[in-house]
Amino acid sequence: MLIEKLTLNSLLRLEQRIERGWRLGLNGMRALLDKLGRPEFPVILVAGTNGKGSVCSALHNYFRERGFKTGLTTSPHLCDIKERIVINGAPISQPDFERIYEKIESLDDQQATYFETLSAMAIEYFKEEKVDVAIVEVGLGGRLDAFNVLDPVLSVITSVGLEHTQWLGDTLEKIAVEKAGIVRKGRPAILGTNLPALKNECNRIGAESHIVKYNFDSFRNLNIEIAVKSAELFCRTQNLKFEEDFCREACSRANWPGRFQIIQSNPTVILDAAHNPHAAEALHKLLLQFSEKKIVALAAFLNDKDHQNFIRILDDRVNQWVITEVSNKRGLNAEEVKAPSSAIKISNLFKAYEKALSLVDNESILLVTGSIYLLGEFLKLKYGENCGPFPPEGKI
Repeated sequence: MLIEKLTLNSLLRLEQRIERGWRLGLNGMRALLDKLGRPEFPVILVAGTNGKGSVCSALHNYFRERGFKTGLTTSPHLCDIKERIVINGAPISQPDFERIYEKIESLDDQQATYFETLSAMAIEYFKEEKVDVAIVEVGLGGRLDAFNVLDPVLSVITSVGLEHTQWLGDTLEKIAVEKAGIVRKGRPAILGTNLPALKNECNRIGAESHIVKYNFDSFRNLNIEIAVKSAELFCRTQNLKFEEDFCREACSRANWPGRFQIIQSNPTVILDAAHNPHAAEALHKLLLQFSEKKIVALAAFLNDKDHQNFIRILDDRVNQWVITEVSNKRGLNAEEVKAPSSAIKISNLFKAYEKALSLVDNESILLVTGSIYLLGEFLKLKYGENCGPFPPEGKI
């Protein structure tokens, strides 16, 4: 009981740091790491507009199946903040989360932000646990992201799209430069796009860039190809044997919750964390396999996302939109969403879910999409507070 109280207190103190907002710059993280001690484990940094979580998950599964003690840190989480810090598939324990937070709080004289604190916690946990490799998903952009204080042996950029334009720039070229900030001179950089500005920036830095070229029929297949190439080059940098067939199979076995995840049948319920136009295009392709089925979309958006084009791209596959809201302070009010006139707008998620359910039958699909925060709140609504990223046994 004492642990739970302490964990609650530390979590509340951590969440208070959200009010500090974003801090684009590395000085605060460098100061924290100087006090904690620099990590010695090899790091793979993964950035990108879309696909970075899937690539991280695939790499994590490959290395753990190979027998490496493998750290994985991603963001945001679906249901539980501890999902962000994982070793070999197991999230950090409550006692370790509490202890490491307290340690970092005691050393923090730089007023670290929420994300900086979680980043430092992941690094410290991996250092304590002596991981063999850490797969690290970059949070925002790349050049000024908190995790860019690390010295990666390999950098991966999955895709470049218009996102966070107020911080990263209002063109693909400007955003490409920000994302290329995670690459290092003389070290491999895997690129999931042939955008000239990205290639040029990697060349300017002096990185050894490799563009993944693949005629893919889904973004999942492309992400697997990116992960396989990343694993191959990591093994080369560490003088390790690489078997492509084993790697490809291990990457294919990775399961990344909330990415076209079917959690229920009769009616079919699909969760997809797509939240920008680029991801909507990928989701549209996946939905083509259900061309004969009615689709009801339960959707919510953050106020800094291009929701209008997201809806436009999917509208010819969605028969009925039910627009709701998330509790995140960045959430967009349902009434402000620019949706077709036939869309039903209900701010309360529970009531919106009830309405969406009333519109589907066993031959229909309920698609929950638009924000990863919506997916997390939906899972908690459906399965309870301790839902985890996967539905409980027997619930599907």
